[in-house]
Amino acid sequence: MNIKQICFRKKCIEIHWEYHGTEYTSMLYRHSDYSWHPDADTRRMPPVMLEELQHQVWLRLSAGPKKKTERKKTADTWFADSR
Repeated sequence: MNIKQICFRKKCIEIHWEYHGTEYTSMLYRHSDYSWHPDADTRRMPPVMLEELQHQVWLRLSAGPKKKTERKKTADTWFADSR
């Protein structure tokens, strides 16, 4: 299973993922009590598949943002910035 993209919106979370070469889109909707519930198609999936999806989403969210590596400035860059 591979999570391709997670889109956060005001009232839903859209998850694009792939499982054995098939691409899926799952939606989690926010109810008035601020709980999140999956769409009907996602609820009908086998429990093993749902557990794996939940596990992958948690791993993706807990990883946090990717840090960008900063390149070291060369002497030419330092002098160019000072002008």
